[in-house]
Amino acid sequence: VAQQQLRPYIKNSLQDAVLRLPSYVVTFLRGRVRPDQIIGMRDSYVNALLIQSRGTAADPPCNACQEKMILDADGYANPFPTCVRLPGHFGSSCGNCKWRDHAARCSRRD
Repeated sequence: VAQQQLRPYIKNSLQDAVLRLPSYVVTFLRGRVRPDQIIGMRDSYVNALLIQSRGTAADPPCNACQEKMILDADGYANPFPTCVRLPGHFGSSCGNCKWRDHAARCSRRD
């Protein structure tokens, strides 16, 4: 999801402001992000996709992503392979933590 593909799922002014930022194509792990999750318009899913499509890789990754990367045979976090943040938006939590609605637990937040 890049550019304006998330427009139908935007529900508030914060999401709309982030949607207007420059975007990148989102990479996710096969089977970890399903169309029905997006169509359901759950805020944590939409916000995570906004973070992943407009943010930058966190270096170092948050603790939750690091733990998942260590456990994964390919060294990926989940559901997105990298820990990406969008400072100044959504508490600056990473997309992976936001996806699970665990933004408050993300060790890289503001």
